[in-house]
Amino acid sequence: MVTICEGLKQEVLSRGISPEKIVVAPNAVELDSFEPRPRDATLVAELGLNGDPLVAYIGSLFGYEGVEDMLDVVPGVLERIPKVRFLVVGGGERQEPVRQRIVQMSDPRVRYIPRVPHERVRAFYSIADCLVYPGAACA
Repeated sequence: MVTICEGLKQEVLSRGISPEKIVVAPNAVELDSFEPRPRDATLVAELGLNGDPLVAYIGSLFGYEGVEDMLDVVPGVLERIPKVRFLVVGGGERQEPVRQRIVQMSDPRVRYIPRVPHERVRAFYSIADCLVYPGAACA
């Protein structure tokens, strides 16, 4: 069994898998696949960002990702930095609760976009000033 962090290893252990059968292999990425690219002006305009700083989460929406924990702190950040914008892009088992949470915030500075086609992911990365990956179970 291979997990991506100690938190998930502990989860697997709690389910009765013996420790010698578990290996932790942290997430990795091929750096050459993510060279800096110019900000996608079309996407910036589409989202109405107007040059405001953008904090983004782009990825799967599962409980262990910690996106809902991130959303807990968003109102405080918006209070301190009114021009910042938040964007959550992705899908998964927590998609609907995340979407509902953002709807309940009723703040146009916080947006949710469902999973996008793989070929559009780099455009979303290009417009983010800060990427946040809280990782609830991996903390």
